[in-house]
Amino acid sequence: MHAVVRDVKDEALDGYLKSILKKNEAYLKKINPGVDINVLYDQLFKPFLDDEIDGDLLTNIELLMDDTLPDERFIINHPSLVLFAYCNQAMKAQEKGEIDAAWKFLIEASYWLGMVNATSVMPAIQEVVAKNARSENAKKGGGARAQKYETYKEEAFRLIREKKPENGWKSPRQASFKICDDMIAFSVKNGQPMSEQQAQKTIYGWLGDLKDEEGLFNKRN
Repeated sequence: MHAVVRDVKDEALDGYLKSILKKNEAYLKKINPGVDINVLYDQLFKPFLDDEIDGDLLTNIELLMDDTLPDERFIINHPSLVLFAYCNQAMKAQEKGEIDAAWKFLIEASYWLGMVNATSVMPAIQEVVAKNARSENAKKGGGARAQKYETYKEEAFRLIREKKPENGWKSPRQASFKICDDMIAFSVKNGQPMSEQQAQKTIYGWLGDLKDEEGLFNKRN
């Protein structure tokens, strides 16, 4: 997609963005009664948003399952996490003057606002669904999934060490890009292909668990 760049700020877009975030906050209060929303944001949402993980990746909750399954609270608030990601993308696109792209992200955010609304209207049902989902995931191979990701992570770490430049990687982000194709090939060979669109971001997330051995990285971004 070629973004259309405009010099003027889109006031309608800005107003719609604020409206989505305001409604989302109201729904979050219904979904999480008695919980400080600011604390919830810092603990549940901020770690993902700080890593600039985009909304398209976050819509697939299985990609967020690494060594452990998300707990019920995470699953119930998952729609808001996706919404925040798309809103962040919209704000960044707007700052660049890419108004058409910003509207595209807000349309996605609006869809997820509807999901948040549904959760707020039926919290009791959502609790049951979340618990059942966790139980079924565990029964249907939660351990196997964890083992798969552990194997993939170990291969990523091996590649990071093997392909390390003489003076070390400039950053984990650079390393994740450089080994991405190798990891995709490895995943295909193992019968569970990684998404070509999201593999780099998945690898980058794993590198947070890699001990910064001497000379491996020049610095961490």
